[in-house]
Amino acid sequence: MLLAVRTTVKLCVFVLGIVITLPVILYRLILSTLVSYFYSMKMVESRSSCFLAEDFHLKDSYTSMLIIELDSGQHLELSELRRLVQERIIDDAKYSELRSTVTQFMGYLFWKEDEEFKIEHHINELKDLKVPSADLACPNEVDELARNLIRCRSWKKNKPLWEIILASTNSEIRAGSDKKDVIFVKYHHGMMDGFAAFNMLGQLLGQGDLSMKAICINQVKKPTRNWNMIYKLVSSLAIAPIDVWQYFYSVDGVTCKLPALSSEHETNFNVISHAGKLEIIKAAKWRHKVDFNSVYVAGITAFYRNVLLTSGHIINHDATVGVVLLMPGHPGTMSNYIIAANLVLPLRESDRIKRLQLISQQIKRVTRSQVPRFIFLIFTWLGSLPHPLLKWVRNQGIIFKNHFVATNIGGGSENHTLTLGEKTISGLRSVMNTTKDGPGFKIGLLTYNGDVRVTACFKGGLLPERPQNMMAECFHEWEALNREY
Repeated sequence: MLLAVRTTVKLCVFVLGIVITLPVILYRLILSTLVSYFYSMKMVESRSSCFLAEDFHLKDSYTSMLIIELDSGQHLELSELRRLVQERIIDDAKYSELRSTVTQFMGYLFWKEDEEFKIEHHINELKDLKVPSADLACPNEVDELARNLIRCRSWKKNKPLWEIILASTNSEIRAGSDKKDVIFVKYHHGMMDGFAAFNMLGQLLGQGDLSMKAICINQVKKPTRNWNMIYKLVSSLAIAPIDVWQYFYSVDGVTCKLPALSSEHETNFNVISHAGKLEIIKAAKWRHKVDFNSVYVAGITAFYRNVLLTSGHIINHDATVGVVLLMPGHPGTMSNYIIAANLVLPLRESDRIKRLQLISQQIKRVTRSQVPRFIFLIFTWLGSLPHPLLKWVRNQGIIFKNHFVATNIGGGSENHTLTLGEKTISGLRSVMNTTKDGPGFKIGLLTYNGDVRVTACFKGGLLPERPQNMMAECFHEWEALNREY
C-alpha cells in the first residue's frame, strides 16, 4: 500500500512540475532564439543537458568511448587519421559541436565555437600521452588501456569534449606479440548518444548507408482512414496513465543496493569484456520467439546471478536495469534521442527459461505502451530546467538510479567488414564511464561482422577480484537457452 501511494505521489509531482515550469520552458525557447541570433551560440538540447549536469571536467564524468581495432599488421599513420577526420567529419556543418566548447549563459548551457580549435589538439598518439602502454593484441589489456584513457585524462576546460587516440604497436608492442593498431574515440555523452556516434563513425568510414541496428520502440503509426488504427491509437492514449503507473510501481518495488564483493573502493572504475558469435544470440531469440533485447538481458541476469552465487551470497532481491531504447525519428546528428526503459532483473528466479519469459513480458509491455514516450517527455522537461536547478535534481539521484544500464548497437551489416582509409577494421567495442550518481554497471553489447562483444564497465567493489572472465557467463547462458526450450 505504501509503495502504491509513493508511486502515485511521484507521478503527480512529475505532472505538476511540468505544468508549473511551463513559463520556464517558454523562457528557454525565447532565450535560445535570441542567443542564436545575437551571439551565434547554439543552446545544448534539453536531453543532452541531463548528461552535462555535472562537473564534467572531473574523472567520473559521463564519458563514452568507441574502440576501433585494425587488422593485425596494418598500420595507420597519425597524419592520415587526422586528414580523414578533418575532411569527413570536422568540416561537416552538422558536427559543429566538435569545434565547440560548453559554456553557461543566463542559466543554460550553450555550444560556443572554440576560436583556437586545431585538429592536432584532439587527435594524438598514445606514445605522446602520460598513460601506461599495453599489449594491443591482448583484449584484456585493451580494456585496461581504455579504462586508463577515460579515468586518467579528464576533459580540458573551455575545450571541445572529445579526443581520438591512436595506439600503434610500432611503439607499444611487446616482444613476440602481433602488430596491431587500435583507435580510441572518446567523447562526452552530452555531445551525442551511441546511435549518433555510430552515424558519425559511418561517415568517417565513408559508409553513408552504414546500417545501424539499434532497438527502437514500437511506433503507433499515424492514423489514416483505417478505423481500427484510430481505435488502437485512442485506446493506447486512454490507458497511458495506467501503463505509466504500473511501470513505475513495478520498478519502485526494487530498493536494494548491490553488495560489495571486494575491498576495492566504489569510486574506482573497471572494464571487462568477452567476445563470441552473434548467431548464438540470434538462435536463442528464434528458438524462444522473443526479441533480441530479451535474450541480451537474460544473459546479463545470468552473469550477475553467477557472480552472487559463486561469491556465497543468498539472492533475496532482484535488481533493476535500464535498457536503452532508440526513440523513433532520431535526427542522426549529434544529439541524445534515447531513453532507458527500466526493467526488473529476475535474479531470484533459478529457472533460465522462466527468467527469459519474465524479461520478455516486461519488454513487450513497455515497448507497446506509452511509457517510453512519457520517459522521453520527462527527460526533455528535466533538461529544459535551468542548469543550476538541473544539477541539483541530478545530485538527488533522481535521473540515473538503476543498478544496471544495458546498451545494444549493431556496427554495420552482418558478415560485412569495414575499412578506415585502406585499413581493414577487425573489431569494434564500446566503453562507458561510471559516474557518482549513475548505475553500478554499464553493459554494452556491440555487434560487428558476425561477432558480438559484451563489455561491462563497473564501479569498484561490485565484482570479486580478478573478474576478467566473468562476462563469459552471458555466452554460457545463451548457449544453454539454445539447448533448452
